[in-house]
Amino acid sequence: MYYAILKPNGKTSRQFTIRTSYTSVGKFVRQSSCPGRFAIVTIQMEPTQCDKASDGLVEVLWEVDLRRYSAETARTMFDGVVSGARNFTDASVDIDGRSPGALTCCTIKVLDAEWHHVDSSQLSYAIATSEAIKTCCTQAGIIHLKAGGGFFDLFK
Repeated sequence: MYYAILKPNGKTSRQFTIRTSYTSVGKFVRQSSCPGRFAIVTIQMEPTQCDKASDGLVEVLWEVDLRRYSAETARTMFDGVVSGARNFTDASVDIDGRSPGALTCCTIKVLDAEWHHVDSSQLSYAIATSEAIKTCCTQAGIIHLKAGGGFFDLFK
């Protein structure tokens, strides 16, 4: 199993996490041009403990059966998923129109991924993962957090 831990960008003053667990499918399919693009990713996001000890980390877990793909193919897909998740932890993302923030305190599990032998790439998986994360955040509901004395307090 592949595993990554992402630490939210410390430069972002606003942070958010999800309220409940949610599963979503992200698709990025553009096969009418050259080069084509193809990525389909199913993720499940779950909130985790958000305190000083957790440091607001985001875990990314690869739970797709590794026997389905070669090690190189699986690694390319996983690197794309991590890159897509990093878009939400490193940058200020405006999910709900209130104000931008960085994703924190959650686990992202990759449950399934589809691969096309010609049109799939790391960039395609990053875009598909970003779409899936945004859907999870909007459907599961988000909680805004703010830094306070080295730990996270709920921001209401």
